[in-house]
Amino acid sequence: MVETRSGGSMSDILHAELKKWINVIIQNKELNCLESVQAMLVVACYSSERSLILSFATRMALDLQLHEAFDELIQRLALQNEDMAYALPHQMFEEERTLMWNARTWFGLLVLEHIFRVDGGKPPGIRLKGNARRCRVLLSHPSSTILDLRLFSQVEVCRVPKIDSEKY
Repeated sequence: MVETRSGGSMSDILHAELKKWINVIIQNKELNCLESVQAMLVVACYSSERSLILSFATRMALDLQLHEAFDELIQRLALQNEDMAYALPHQMFEEERTLMWNARTWFGLLVLEHIFRVDGGKPPGIRLKGNARRCRVLLSHPSSTILDLRLFSQVEVCRVPKIDSEKY
């Protein structure tokens, strides 16, 4: 919360406006898009209703099939020759870039959900299927950024198998 000289009323106005627009996004299926999911993830970080907002973001992400972007992108990359990865036709590059954005958003949701659940003393609610280490392949993609290294490392941590404490 930002306190202004007038007693904090500006922060109250901004918070009310933010809540209004989050409700608009949640209630209107026409507004289901990548940017709406990303906005809800940011809001969840700073909201007391983080679990509820994250649930809505997860539902929207599933409706948009963001969870499938990673596998589709991996399949595309497996079919390409490494030397041709940077020489893609423009349309294919744009499709892959969109898949990369979708995969990043899904991974961000996965990591955030994991953090909130573990912090609340609950087991993670979303589990990544398959080998999480495969996400490192995306670091060689032309649209990869330096921030992907941190994100993909966090995705790998979310996939760490449960340790049986009775053995130790």
